[in-house]
Amino acid sequence: MPPAPQAALPFFQRAARPFRWVARLETSGRFAGSLAAADFILCILVALIYGGCGLNRAIPLQASSALPLALALIAFHLAACNYAHLWPSPARWRILRLVAANGIAALILPATAHLLQIDLDRRSIAMVLLLFTPLQLLLHLAHARRRSDAPLEPLRWTLAAAGAVAVGFPFLTANLVGTGDAYWYANMVADFATQWRAGVFPVFVGQSDFAFNGAVSPLRFAPYLQHAAGVLDLLTLRTLSFAGLVNLTLFTSFLAGALTTYASLVAIARDTRWLALLFALLFISSPSVLSLAYTGDLFMSVCTLPYLPLVLLALHRTFTRRDLPSLCGLAAALAMIWLAHPPIAFWITLVAVFGQLFRLVREWRDVTAWKGWLAAGVLFGALTLGTFVSVWTLHIPVAAVERSLIIDALKQAYPGALLPVSDGATALSDYQLGASLWTVFIFGGVVALIRRRPFELALLGGALLFTFLLLPIPHVLEPLWNALPQAVCNLTFYWPMQRLYVVLATLVIFAGYAGASDLVARRWWLRGLSAGALLIALQWSAEQAGPFLQRGVLNRRSDATMLANGLPQNRILTRYAYSPFPTYPPYFAHGYVDPVWENRLLEPDSWRELDANSRAVSGATSVVRASGPILATQQGEGSKFHELVADLPLEPNRHYALTFEFRHPLLRGSLLVSGPTLAREYYLPDSSVGTAITGPTTSFGTLPNSRKSIPLLSSSPALEKLTIHFVSETAVAEDIRDFGRFTLSEYDPARLPVAVESWVPYRAKVTSPARAWLETPRIFIAGYAATVNGKSVPVSRSPGGLVMFPVGAGENRVQLRYPGPLSLRASYFASLFVWLGLGVFAWRRRRGPATA
Repeated sequence: MPPAPQAALPFFQRAARPFRWVARLETSGRFAGSLAAADFILCILVALIYGGCGLNRAIPLQASSALPLALALIAFHLAACNYAHLWPSPARWRILRLVAANGIAALILPATAHLLQIDLDRRSIAMVLLLFTPLQLLLHLAHARRRSDAPLEPLRWTLAAAGAVAVGFPFLTANLVGTGDAYWYANMVADFATQWRAGVFPVFVGQSDFAFNGAVSPLRFAPYLQHAAGVLDLLTLRTLSFAGLVNLTLFTSFLAGALTTYASLVAIARDTRWLALLFALLFISSPSVLSLAYTGDLFMSVCTLPYLPLVLLALHRTFTRRDLPSLCGLAAALAMIWLAHPPIAFWITLVAVFGQLFRLVREWRDVTAWKGWLAAGVLFGALTLGTFVSVWTLHIPVAAVERSLIIDALKQAYPGALLPVSDGATALSDYQLGASLWTVFIFGGVVALIRRRPFELALLGGALLFTFLLLPIPHVLEPLWNALPQAVCNLTFYWPMQRLYVVLATLVIFAGYAGASDLVARRWWLRGLSAGALLIALQWSAEQAGPFLQRGVLNRRSDATMLANGLPQNRILTRYAYSPFPTYPPYFAHGYVDPVWENRLLEPDSWRELDANSRAVSGATSVVRASGPILATQQGEGSKFHELVADLPLEPNRHYALTFEFRHPLLRGSLLVSGPTLAREYYLPDSSVGTAITGPTTSFGTLPNSRKSIPLLSSSPALEKLTIHFVSETAVAEDIRDFGRFTLSEYDPARLPVAVESWVPYRAKVTSPARAWLETPRIFIAGYAATVNGKSVPVSRSPGGLVMFPVGAGENRVQLRYPGPLSLRASYFASLFVWLGLGVFAWRRRRGPATA
């Protein structure tokens, strides 16, 4: 590159003076406060994350207490660890110094806080230190292994973490963030954690009342989210709410995504670390990343953020080192993404395979290369064996995705995908790359074409492929999607921008950094110029991140909503818990379903209903507590709201069945049941509307075959009074003042034909008038095992697609659990042991000479 014109040199020298000062500071090796500054920021972040932002409502740590706690922690930490050179000791004692310092802090801080009238207790301190100690250890290991020319490395790591906090802070709450998808994810995590707490391992299907239908998604398709949440549940000593557990998992993904991106970029080019930090912050704040969490509640996709950069780092090392560890690292990173989200995993795997084809062209005669590819393939297969066998053993048919709908969605998102983010961050076009990354894309592509390095060309090729798949380029988009195999379309589903943009952003960041690092490494004025350009791009990304973060804050559920949704009598199994199965069960409703009601006895030969809990709740063993006519009172002239029943009394902790007789069965709208601890909504005339149910439905509604009763349970400490409304879909033309009649009956769950005693595992006392089949609410898949009076019995599929097994006349003690097929259990443990072995190997290898 020719030298800059002489007239411009004074200007560049003045502009780059701060960068030259930082460079001299880096190389001087005398900046002893770097670790102290990094620790200070880390202390504040940990205190805010765990207590000050309310991630754990059970621990009384307020925001006003978070800063004093952080200051106290940093004081202890500085004294015990930052000046460890005053008492040198082997590296293996470093963790003991950390534990000792934090232990002293745990003993002294509560007493000090009491004297200063700060609201802290020992439990708060212990939980914060539990999270703080591992992060301290990692920070000090990085500091101890740093190169002599990079003493500011801990500070950069902490700034990267601070950037992740800036874009992930809406999840620092004990309340749920998001809409219907978020609620479903929280239920599935709650079910998984509940089973782990009950000692069930491994978990293959839903069993608790959070997923009483035996839900298999996302557990059997993408197990990472629930397993990661389960591990965090153990690390936090089971103190977080289930919604807080989901939020911590997502926040950790943001945090790890920023750190792994920075670390991977530094591993590619070590002499431009500040540049790597800016690129990492640019990635974590881009619309392609934030839209996953805030626009679409795509929590499984968010879990891929820590591993996408590792794939490209490993891919880079296969070009530069060409050794077996690099290929094995590539296989492990890809396997982890397959566990987190298979659609994204497929496309990043395609990039990795495309990159290895570059090597194959040049090294196809190299036997060592072929051995490496074979070993990496075997490792990948072993690491993902459990997941692939899990999907295979389900034997669930996959519906074909229409390519025309994919193409229509992509056209609908254009040209908005090239424009700024919408005000509410709710548009389909908000799944986009962003102007900053498009600029980096162009820069990285030009440099890759000029230098023609295989790694950069592989990234450019993958990025161009995704561009052609996302933008409606004439004569390219439709032929390209029509040429793809149907299985690829099924896996990608209808909105490919949700899967492809985050992969494209990762490719762009690495291509841009690879192109920029060499150019600026030895030219101080180019370093300053590129840093200035990246700061402008980062400022633009920060502005575009605003609508996403605002949406995240607005989508936080209120305390009252979380309290109502968290009560067992209000939990809803959304359609997502049933959608992987071929059909919905007869009892499915979009509103609340009491799983106890969905147990019944069928005749052995005719499959006719012999007895059922749903009938017994209002039968001879029940007691009528209230009854009367339903008079619909319109709430204002022309209003669609009609009050049906007011002040219906419920005693606390008693079970009721509310039965209706409808005079107008064809009315369309919603039935709302509300009270201090009850919140229900049922669609009329059929609460299972829009679902594929084979045979007659047994869900609540006004149709002739619909169930006319709903379950009620009050957890209020005193008498609870209910109000029932009908909200019509359209203006009602007829007179509906005579709406019908209601009957409120109280029943005892222990006297039902199927008295359910527990759900994890399913245990019940069954009283049958004759030999019968017990039909449970779990959807049938292969692998269930049942016992009746201690003896194993065969498990079959009922006519409604549910799990059933035979019981004898009289009283029976039954148990139903899901150990899974032998192939599923064997593959799960095989993959688990390979993961553990790989972790031990990586840890032992890491103990070699410092390379950071």
